[in-house]
Amino acid sequence: MNLDLKDLKKLIYDFNRVSERLMHTDFVDFLSNVSRFVTFIENNEVIMDFIGSAGQPTFDIDNEISEVSHGNAIFDIGYDDNSEVANIFCILKYISEHNISYRTMLFYEYGHGSKKYQEMIDGFNSRVTMVLISHIESYLTGIGYDLGVDQRNINNAFYGPINNFGIQQGNNNTMMNNVDSSMDFEAIMSVIEEIQKNQSSFDSAFGDAAERFTSQLNELTEAVKAKDSSKTEALLKSLKTIAEGAAGSLIASGVLALLTNIM
Repeated sequence: MNLDLKDLKKLIYDFNRVSERLMHTDFVDFLSNVSRFVTFIENNEVIMDFIGSAGQPTFDIDNEISEVSHGNAIFDIGYDDNSEVANIFCILKYISEHNISYRTMLFYEYGHGSKKYQEMIDGFNSRVTMVLISHIESYLTGIGYDLGVDQRNINNAFYGPINNFGIQQGNNNTMMNNVDSSMDFEAIMSVIEEIQKNQSSFDSAFGDAAERFTSQLNELTEAVKAKDSSKTEALLKSLKTIAEGAAGSLIASGVLALLTNIM
């Protein structure tokens, strides 16, 4: 299937919406949103071609489900990009087709000791679903490169509200609107304000780096107010590095997407 830029933007917009819905899901709605996500992928030739190119899962799905169902194991999501794509899509499709309830022991280990269903589902989405979403995003971004779109334009045109993990990630107020303009301090300040709304979660999101992240975010605020381009750029890069190091955190993933949009 050949895509032009307009088709690609529409595809990414639609993929963003269904991904956000799953990543934000209430545990009660988890199954319906997994099914919506899987159906969307299966009905899209471009994404299904990508998943098909990843090959076969590295496990027998029935055996994998049986092992994880005992409540003391997590899913084998793979050892490289292709196995992650194949394995995770297989897991999500199995959950959808077999109407797997959030009450099963499949998600127990993803709660990090919590017995709350919401935390189990959030953990599963963070460690499993998000990995597949990220691979699909990267693939669609690659198509954008093939169409001749530059990096900044891809960030601005494609990644609007992608995977809104507890944070409003991208909208017309939080993205640079002109790829050839000088640094957009107003847009950066909007991003800072969005990130600060989740400050109460920084300790859990960034762990030992939380204090450094908070300090640098405050420094960034002052640099933006002073319209100091060089310091602003350096702090954005540093904050992005901290967010990249906070693997598995929904808040950190949202922060990372926000920062990527304006860099």
